Amino acid sequence: MKVLLAAHIGYPWGGVSQIYSDLLNSSLPKKIELTFFESSPNIKAYSQTGALSLQNIFAFIRMFLNYFVVIVRLKPSIVQIASAWGNSFLKHSILVIVAKLSGSKVIFAPHCSISVFVPKSKISLLWMKFILNMCDGLLVLSSEWMQIKDIASKPKVIFLKNSINISKLINLKRRKTIQNEKVQVIYLGHIGKEKGTIDLIRAVEILTKKEMPIFEVLIYGEDLHPGELNDARELTKSLGVENFIKIMTPVFGEAKLAALQNADIFILPSHHEGMPISILEAMAAGLPVIATRVGGIPDLIENDKNGILVNSQSPAELADAMITLIEKEELRYSFGLAGRRKACEDHDIEIYGDRLIEFYRLVDK
Repeated sequence: MKVLLAAHIGYPWGGVSQIYSDLLNSSLPKKIELTFFESSPNIKAYSQTGALSLQNIFAFIRMFLNYFVVIVRLKPSIVQIASAWGNSFLKHSILVIVAKLSGSKVIFAPHCSISVFVPKSKISLLWMKFILNMCDGLLVLSSEWMQIKDIASKPKVIFLKNSINISKLINLKRRKTIQNEKVQVIYLGHIGKEKGTIDLIRAVEILTKKEMPIFEVLIYGEDLHPGELNDARELTKSLGVENFIKIMTPVFGEAKLAALQNADIFILPSHHEGMPISILEAMAAGLPVIATRVGGIPDLIENDKNGILVNSQSPAELADAMITLIEKEELRYSFGLAGRRKACEDHDIEIYGDRLIEFYRLVDK
């Protein structure tokens, strides 16, 4: 069984890059004949990807020609194609058609929330139905995605939770806060309104008006859309909370491990999500999580067991959750231990790889 995996690994780095990087570095390539194909070969910032520009169009043409050559040369039995929504789906739908015309079975893997994936335009929805029903399998990452069967009735659908290489993260030791030491809350991800960054800043403003232990919020990331990083910085100044919030560039590798180890609480107040890799990393690192009830997050966070779930776009609820965990160190530890246990049991990349092989065999029958 030859498998061609078409996905993105590299800059701009995100959850999709992380999961496929971990997958390629797992034991999976030793168990099947796996070839990786880079479907988004660009070096632009995340905020510039997906735009209808001449540069992106030429990049797509080069990628498509390389893809065609690989398909003809390799003749894979299965092609797995990772995608997001909007223009990403449009681009990757062409790859689906080519793979099917070549005689390969196709597994489509959307990495986003179904709420943003399904288009509102009737014409776009018809195209989506056509493409998805052309596929042999759909690899979905959260329970909310099972409703995709209403749109795509022909392909086999499997709910396979996102997973990561947990080996380095589970060995991180949790720190004990010293009296009068700042409780550190961290955010890792792109910065923008849809990611809840504005909600987080406004929640911090609420906290500054209450008597509570000293704390700081560290936001690591880059623009989701052009200008949003600057908007976040301007808002912290206008609200007078710049002494409580530090907005910094993204961290990777050992720097990210250090950021997770030095933190006390992880927060992700997104308006929509798939199944965030950043939350999985925080769980494996033993951090309690505050996050919104969107997308696949409720599949990861059990409210009042390994974190706190709040409604999206609610700075007041975010603030209440932050107060609870900032004030209660023992609760932070119990939530963190529960999250680490769940990450080890359900989200190890090795377990994910074995289940993926089972799905390949099912689709290849």
